[in-house]
Amino acid sequence: MAEVTFKISEILDLEAELSGLVSQDKKTKLTEGLLSQDISFATKYILLDFLQVLSSNKKIIDGIVNEMIVKYGTSNEDGSIFVNKFVYDLDEEGNQIGEPKINENFIKFDNDYIELMSKEKTIEIPSIKLSELSNVVTKEVYPIFSKYLVVKE
Repeated sequence: MAEVTFKISEILDLEAELSGLVSQDKKTKLTEGLLSQDISFATKYILLDFLQVLSSNKKIIDGIVNEMIVKYGTSNEDGSIFVNKFVYDLDEEGNQIGEPKINENFIKFDNDYIELMSKEKTIEIPSIKLSELSNVVTKEVYPIFSKYLVVKE
């Protein structure tokens, strides 16, 4: 085990590299993730344990992002909150008139989001020997995982 300092964006990327990604509507699997590959039980056990650390960090990060959405967003009729990139002037009937304008709150949200993603956090990570992954055949690429966790022998 070693301590590594990650950018927040790298923590989210690494969590996705291990567990895979689904579309926002949760209907389409975008990537399988390393843990879906055929790897040894011992390696999978180590990675699942590490995934729990990443997932708990992701939950905190998601909470911060949701607070930012509430701060800068507006509610829809169904109660969902969005930070729209554009705003429109409306006539008396509620119809859009004129050209869209950049939403100032979107700019503030975007700046805060970029700042959050660039912050750093130190996490204890396992080391995985490259030989432990020698039988993995995948079309996916795991750049953060490869950069920090794979130890060449």
